[in-house]
This record gives sequence, structure tokens and C-alpha cells, in this order.
Amino acid sequence: MEKRSTFGPNLNTTKDICISMRDLLLEWQELWIPEYVPRDIDQSILFGKTKKVVVLTGCRRSGKTYLMYQMMDDLQKKKGIDRESIVYLSFEDERLPWTTETLTGLLPTLYELYGEREYYLFLDEIHHIPDWDRWVRRIYDRHQNINIVLASSSSKLSKREIPEALRGRTAVLEVFPLSFWEFLRFKGVPEVDPARSTTLKLAKYKAHLREYLEFGGFPEVVLENTKRKKISIVQDYFRTIIALDIAERYNVKNRRALHDYIVMVLSQTYHSTSKMHRILKGQGMNIGKQTILAYPQYLEEVYMIFFVPIFSTKVKDRLYYPQKVYFIDNSFIHHIITKFSEDLGRGLENAAFLHLLRTQGREGIFYWKEKDKEAGSGHEVDFVLVKAGHAHSLIQVCLDVTDKRTMEREMIGLELASKELDCDNLMVVTLDHEGVEKFNGKTIRFIPFMKWSVGSKDN
Repeated sequence: MEKRSTFGPNLNTTKDICISMRDLLLEWQELWIPEYVPRDIDQSILFGKTKKVVVLTGCRRSGKTYLMYQMMDDLQKKKGIDRESIVYLSFEDERLPWTTETLTGLLPTLYELYGEREYYLFLDEIHHIPDWDRWVRRIYDRHQNINIVLASSSSKLSKREIPEALRGRTAVLEVFPLSFWEFLRFKGVPEVDPARSTTLKLAKYKAHLREYLEFGGFPEVVLENTKRKKISIVQDYFRTIIALDIAERYNVKNRRALHDYIVMVLSQTYHSTSKMHRILKGQGMNIGKQTILAYPQYLEEVYMIFFVPIFSTKVKDRLYYPQKVYFIDNSFIHHIITKFSEDLGRGLENAAFLHLLRTQGREGIFYWKEKDKEAGSGHEVDFVLVKAGHAHSLIQVCLDVTDKRTMEREMIGLELASKELDCDNLMVVTLDHEGVEKFNGKTIRFIPFMKWSVGSKDN
């Protein structure tokens, strides 16, 4: 990582930094917020009765900076906050030195410009500054009139990596790539209420859904018009996440093994550490099993790949059965490797997982499988949603259920899991089929992804 400490030979004091900071703050007020497309975010955690440092965390390029702009705009237009009280700084601006004095000079400069008042500080990529967490803690503890929002593409601000100095003082807002309905908004497609629309009316959105299932929801990719450029952007994101967010952040020595491991994970629907270790060793990689054991944690912490365990109360089951694999964005499935390049069924299941991740949270998502069955055999349920240790929803995902044998296979899996887990909330998410089926005394709903993905935690 670049070691940037000063603007130049004459900018080594806090006073000099304050002078430069003053120019940047005045420039911010002049330029103000750029145009943006609003996202569907729950701002209830922001600036509530209990003061917290708000942390935007999530995968690189998922739109955290523009969410900051949206929050600032809402503060001014909906809350009536004075424009001078809203401050944005990006520490990737080359005019800001990566020194602790940069932060130390911020409040004095603001007080000089606009006086002592309530401020809302939006600090982007703050992790570049040494001791940034200690500065935030001091401001949080001593200045009741200062509200702080932080964002970073580094895993140093991931949900699991919040510095010790800020534990208990943060409200974390996880930012994911666009949902399907945000995708439509970014594409300029007129909004529609799926709950009030017939399946026939929604059919005109199918082409957009297919594009979403293939290219995902990274904002820059969505806004790009050419397929070749979209693919180039996706591949660049992939390389950058591996190089900066994983290899550099976790000091991974064998980057070739890390890259090959991630590509193998992308090519599979299940993950087994022992199997991965055997494959890499068989390819001549000098890598220990403990190293492989650490990789899944790295991938989840940087919001790149997620591993879903089987739902079972038995520890031996959770250890024996492999985990299912899902990705932060569908574009990685289709444009990093070729195995799933045309598999929209895999894309639909991954999109369903991302919807659950946004609405349910990570901890309550599992899958179910007939016991004593190997991966790829036996009946299975894609998602088991769990609350307080009990299954409350069973969800299959199937692109096309027009084939009777396919529909029956999905329903048998739900029936078996329903009996074992004592859960009767059964659903199949499809591309476009809608209806209700009775199967061996069980009621099963079939719902198109376009309607289901608007829903909330009640789905």
C-alpha cells in the first residue's frame, strides 16, 4: 500500500494541514453532492436517540460513497440540517496527507469556518489514517455535537473487524450491490408495484431480470451499456478484491494458491476444506490445511463469498456435510469462470440468497438435506430460515417448474424437510411461475422472483 504522509516539503505541521483542509472544506461546500440514484436503505439506525458512530460496511464498489451522498441529501432536505453542518472528506483525495494530524486539524478548521455547532462528518476511506479509531473514539466521547459516519472498502471496517476502541459505539449498515428493483431504478425503468401486478404485466420485465441474473448489481456495471465493458469491470473488481482486500489485508504469502482456491470455489456449489486441500496439493501447491481453513473467513469478512451450513442440531452433521457456496454478486458466477456462464438457474438461486442476506441477516440462513446422503444426491431444500433455533420458512429456488418431474422433486424436498423440521411455511421461488399446490397434505406456494424479492423479513 502506498505510504503517503505529506502534501509536500512545506506541509508538515497541523497548522499547514488546517490551511489545506480549509480549502477542501470550502471546495466541498461549493461542489456539494453529485447526482445519484437513491437506494432502498433503512435509515432507522442513523442519528437516533442513542448516539452511535455509523459504519457503512460491505464489498468494494457496492455503492457506499453514494449512500453517503444520499444520507447527506436526506439530512438537508428531510431533516432541515444546514448545509454548512454537513461535511464530507475522502481520504483517497491525494491532497490529504495520511497522518494523524490530518484528523486532529479537522474540528479546529470547522470551528474557524462555521463556528461551534452540531456537525455531521462523513469520512470516506478513513482507514488510511494512523490511529483513526482512537481519534473517532475521542470525538465520540467528548463532543456530543459531532455525528460521525464512516465508510471504507477495506475489511478493517467489516462487521467483524470493528476496532476494539469502537466496540459498542457503532451502528453498522451493511451495503450490498443493487437489489433487482434498485437495478431497474438505475436502468431508468418505470417502477411498478409487483404485489398489484399480474404475472402477465410483469413479463415485460423478464429481459431485465435475465440481465440482472447474469451481470448482477454492482452499480458501475449496471450503468455500463456494453457487454464487453461490463465483463472487463467485473474481472477488474475480482482481481482488486483478491489483491487488496484479501492478500494485502491478511498478508497472504502464496497469492497463486489463494487465487486458484477462489476460482475453484467459484466453480462449485459446495465447499469442503479437506477436498480443497487435496486438490491444491495435487496441483503441486505447497500449502497447509490450516491456511485453507483461514480462507473462508477472509472471503466472508470482505463480503466476497458466503458459506451456508446445513441445518442440524448435531455437531457431527455440521462438520460432515459440506457448506453451500454463494457470491456477493451474480457477475462473479458468470464472468470469472465459464462453468456457470449460461446457468441462469444458478444465478436465480444466488440472487435469492442475496435477497435473504439483505432482509434476514447472515446468521439465520441454512440449507437442509436428507441425512446420510452425499452432496449431489438425495433431496434437499435450498434455504432454511431459522429464528430462535427453529425453522420458520423452507424455500426452494427453481428457474422452471413447467416440467412435472422437476416440480415434484422440489415439492418432495419441501415435504420431507417440513416433516423433519416441523415447519409448514413452504415456498418455491421461480422465474415466472405463480400458484399454490397441494402435495401430500402440504400447501406449497410458488412465487416469481420479481414478486418475492420485494418482500421483507416476513417472506
